[in-house]
Amino acid sequence: MEKQILAVVSFSQYKVKVLVAQFFNTKFNVLKVEHVTCDGFDGEHIVNEKLIVSSLKKAFEHIAANLGATITNVIMIVPSVGMDRYHEKVNVYPQFSSTITNKDIMLALKKAMNSQVRHDKEIIFVNVNAFIVNNTKYKKMPSNMDLDSIVLDMDQFVADKQLTHSLAACIEKAGVGILDIVLDSWALGKETAAIDASMKSSVIIVDIDRYKTLLSLYYHGRLISSSWIDQGYGTWVNAIVQAHQLQFDVAHRLLVQNVDLDKAKYNTHPVFLWQVKEQTYTTNQANIMECVESHIDKFIEEIHEVCQPIFAKSFGEFVLTGEGSLLEGLSERMKKVTTIPTKVYVPETMGARDPSLSQCLGALYAYKDHLIYRHHTASCVNEVEFDTMIKSVKFNDTQDGTLSKKVKGFFDTKKD
Repeated sequence: MEKQILAVVSFSQYKVKVLVAQFFNTKFNVLKVEHVTCDGFDGEHIVNEKLIVSSLKKAFEHIAANLGATITNVIMIVPSVGMDRYHEKVNVYPQFSSTITNKDIMLALKKAMNSQVRHDKEIIFVNVNAFIVNNTKYKKMPSNMDLDSIVLDMDQFVADKQLTHSLAACIEKAGVGILDIVLDSWALGKETAAIDASMKSSVIIVDIDRYKTLLSLYYHGRLISSSWIDQGYGTWVNAIVQAHQLQFDVAHRLLVQNVDLDKAKYNTHPVFLWQVKEQTYTTNQANIMECVESHIDKFIEEIHEVCQPIFAKSFGEFVLTGEGSLLEGLSERMKKVTTIPTKVYVPETMGARDPSLSQCLGALYAYKDHLIYRHHTASCVNEVEFDTMIKSVKFNDTQDGTLSKKVKGFFDTKKD
């Protein structure tokens, strides 16, 4: 039986996310998710390395306490800062036997990973788009043929070298190794199935974070490009903060719970009451919409302006995800303004039904896709500790210390 526990680290704006999941045969279970606030990373630049390391350590410690096993290494998600794509076709010939084997494919991928690129770029990963035999394309290497040659249609994806190395150093300083690296845009494409959906039409994923939004274009089953716009849900929250003199977290809750872009008329009954220096204040949905609606419309218009040349050439759709994607009516408003079909993607995986975790889940699938070309499989936790924890749990129907309680604890998301 195949059992593997994997951990993923994602760096978003002012937050570190760690997701731990177990693959057992064909089953996939999320064991633990940690969101830890972090002022050390703004989504593009490292502001304070020590704060990032501290947040990572806190996340790893929380997970170890819940799982009963320490994190040993992780899959790191790299932001698509300076992302670029290099396409090439490589002829592969047998090096280890008379016919092509997985070893030959692994050797070709290794050479591609070590290719020379610009000094400020780092190759994050290489994807094989197709295996070509006698001008016939296959999604997977044909297993029923004895081949004396094959052509690999490959894409090499690069990102900012300094940022990649700096984030990797933060993880290592937190006492954890790196198992693999995945580009955030590729992870999004895997989780949302945008890569497969783009075989017939363009797909643009709009990943809305606090102050930046990532736009990732997929076409013909490939990740084509990624770009950023300097707007996010934080702009909308800050509009509420400035108008009501509230804390960011409180304003964020008011945004999520009260914004409804489908409505033609907004409610005026009080939805929140607070006090400042013995003076009582209230606000309502109409007040909140007055604060944020124009900012949301400007956000949509900017995305439309950036993406209009793409949809002028081909039919396609927008897929909204990320922390800022759950506003009621946002997809409908975007479709109305842009005339482009728009939907919101929320993961369906139990324990991770949160669009802010789309990247983390997709990174797991991206890693699993390449396992066939690896010499060995690895786990991201101390397996001896984990197995000991499992064996130590005794089933006792009369006590509230059963395995069911332990499993329930895996799904609790602790926020700091």
